[in-house]
Amino acid sequence: MLTKVLFLPTARLTFDVELAENIYSQSKELLLNMEGIQPIIPEGLLTDPDMLVDFINVHGLDADVILFQDTTFTDGEFIQNAIDLVNVPVIIWGLKEPSIGGRLRLNSLTGVMSTANVLHNNKRPYLYTRGNPEEKATKINLEKQINVLSAIKKVKNLTIGVIGNYPGGFFFSGANEMDLRNAFGVDLKHYELHDWFDLAKEVNEEEYQSEIDFAEKQIIGLNRTDHTVKRFAQFVKVAKDYIRNDGLSAIAMRCWPDFFVELKAAPCGAFSQLTEQGFPTACEADIHGSLSMYILQMLSKGNAPYMGDVVNIVPENNSIILWHCGFAPYSIANPKTGATAGVHPNRKIGLAMDFGIKPGEVTLFRVGYGPEGYRFVITKGNALDVPNSYLGTSAEIKLDKDADEFVTYTVEQGIEPHFAMIHGDVTKELVEMARVLNIETLVY
Repeated sequence: MLTKVLFLPTARLTFDVELAENIYSQSKELLLNMEGIQPIIPEGLLTDPDMLVDFINVHGLDADVILFQDTTFTDGEFIQNAIDLVNVPVIIWGLKEPSIGGRLRLNSLTGVMSTANVLHNNKRPYLYTRGNPEEKATKINLEKQINVLSAIKKVKNLTIGVIGNYPGGFFFSGANEMDLRNAFGVDLKHYELHDWFDLAKEVNEEEYQSEIDFAEKQIIGLNRTDHTVKRFAQFVKVAKDYIRNDGLSAIAMRCWPDFFVELKAAPCGAFSQLTEQGFPTACEADIHGSLSMYILQMLSKGNAPYMGDVVNIVPENNSIILWHCGFAPYSIANPKTGATAGVHPNRKIGLAMDFGIKPGEVTLFRVGYGPEGYRFVITKGNALDVPNSYLGTSAEIKLDKDADEFVTYTVEQGIEPHFAMIHGDVTKELVEMARVLNIETLVY
């Protein structure tokens, strides 16, 4: 679904109107050529607060985002009228003054500060960018900020399916549902895991065959006749029925010991396939882990996320090892090995994944929760092109900062052991998301 962006280019006629109109035209062209949005653009500059009100009333009341451009200096009445009519986040777009000396032609920066003051005093969330429409960086920044606000809207409409209870002692996997809803707008829908098992055992071959076909195209060494592969496919079919029928977008699911005991199969393969197919699935019923994965998927525009434990430090590489006992979406496998089928390293039961994660820039992220409320824990680095560190799946990540200090920091801050990971750098987007949601950030 396209994000509806309400573009409000505001100006006063006492400034350089010819220059402002030229900037308006360039801005309009930029927005019309931007992917993933539906721009709502006036026919020209909005030079009077009443013009702005009329335009919004006719065209903009259902917008997702306000893109407020201080094309020249404008007073606070413009933005106040806008937010009185449309209750959505705002991006303030400031422009560079074209010259020093002589007439002050735009005075956009003063307008930006006036606009920000009004928003701040109204306790309305906003982001800010400064740059001219012909600059490549301006387009990149605006696209990222619109994506952040679009992701927030999706999070506010998110329902996480919680299947079963977290294992004994895994307190960090739980959530206070009221706090979660107040902070993010997220709803939880609870299910009994054993009900899903009962349904899975009844799924016939015709119904689950497509899940094996999907997996076989991507997993090396998959034995489609194995009992555990049958159980894997049956369970994925049931999970996707619930996802479709109940509007679930992410999953937090109990895994051990139930899968091994009742299905005689590992959960890891099912969780990997669901995540690969666009439904982030966190093990050990980790609700905030599931939310972390979903946010990373949204900010990366659909890349498959990973989640694992920080299990070791490699001092000589200034790296940490992120590991999971057998979960990983297929598309993040190191291309040297591909996504390889394996068994659970402790239980020796399939279907599990057994491969190292592909190299490249990565972001590590956790929606954390502590005595003071929510916090975003963020760091980044590069996944190294190395063999799989342990049975299961793993990524050895060379951090941008000191690895030992990072681990010490996480321990001292009492941060949860599960981290979500995505390929690419979305650290700035996470910080901006936290700003809009009024959540503390711990960036290391």
